[in-house]
Amino acid sequence: MARHPRVLVRGVQLQARQLLRSDLSVEVSHLRAGSSGDRDRSCDFTLSPAAASVLVGPNGTGKTSLMRTLAGIGHGTVRFSIDHRSLDPSVAAALDFLGFDPSYRVGPAISELETAADATAETLLRFEALSNRFMLPDVAGRRIGELSLGTRQKLRLCLALSQPATLLLLDEPLRALDQAACAVLIDLLNQRAYGSTYALVSSHQDTGDLLGLRIDAVSLMASARD
Repeated sequence: MARHPRVLVRGVQLQARQLLRSDLSVEVSHLRAGSSGDRDRSCDFTLSPAAASVLVGPNGTGKTSLMRTLAGIGHGTVRFSIDHRSLDPSVAAALDFLGFDPSYRVGPAISELETAADATAETLLRFEALSNRFMLPDVAGRRIGELSLGTRQKLRLCLALSQPATLLLLDEPLRALDQAACAVLIDLLNQRAYGSTYALVSSHQDTGDLLGLRIDAVSLMASARD
């Protein structure tokens, strides 16, 4: 079955006991970043399992390019490691929500939660619980193009947050969400109420639009090297 591009999962999940005690080191090179894509950049940073990390920077600085590269679909090279040991982590990502193919039906994407490589008995239950928290209406029988931008974003978040992945990537997750949904997302991130061990969230502003989120790392783009 072809995977819908809005849910990206790759790699092999490590046992939780191997992950919870250590930071995840990330090294990126040959990143084609920026609005024109003409900058070859490198960066390195670490992600803690104790709290979500936030990638902050203005539009056009390469946040989405970096997130796509971390998800395995961008133009760049990335190396993940824990305690100096390389690994290929499973990744659940909510990226480029405006890029939904309007012809896709929602139902198959939800069904894939049960057949993903790292799926557990709790995956679909977590999706249903998240749908209730976000007040996501029943959209299984509808096409993406029939949904409002806010509903698309809620759907994307529910799909990504429910995955039992090693790394969760959320690109501009508050965009198009109403105030209540924003509060739900921040609470979920604070409580680590998602299926992944590590989480990286991007924002085009400073932390003002993430008020209330306990942040482990800010301005990771400052570690970038041209």
